[in-house]
Amino acid sequence: LYANDYDCRRVFLGPYTGRAPGLMPRLRGLLLNPNCELQANFIPIHTLGSWFQSELGSCAHPDHAGTWPGTPLGDTHSPRGGSYDPQEALELALLDWVAEINQQALEPGG
Repeated sequence: LYANDYDCRRVFLGPYTGRAPGLMPRLRGLLLNPNCELQANFIPIHTLGSWFQSELGSCAHPDHAGTWPGTPLGDTHSPRGGSYDPQEALELALLDWVAEINQQALEPGG
């Protein structure tokens, strides 16, 4: 569950996981429900963007439909180059989040 509004004692700060980028060509949409402060949802939203971007190159080619025989429907590395690594996405999101926090601290009134 990627919503940080249902229990104020629990906050999800992990990466988007459990969905193969190869599902993208079969989806008509994807809903993420960030109903609270952006800061609590920065990592899930950022890593969802990484998940989406990981498949853009292979979706551009009809013969690279984003799936290949024998691939499990989990986080994956495509033999055609598209890949999503939740740990790598988390590390990138953390770097960007720290930069965002530092920028806000430098702003007047921050």
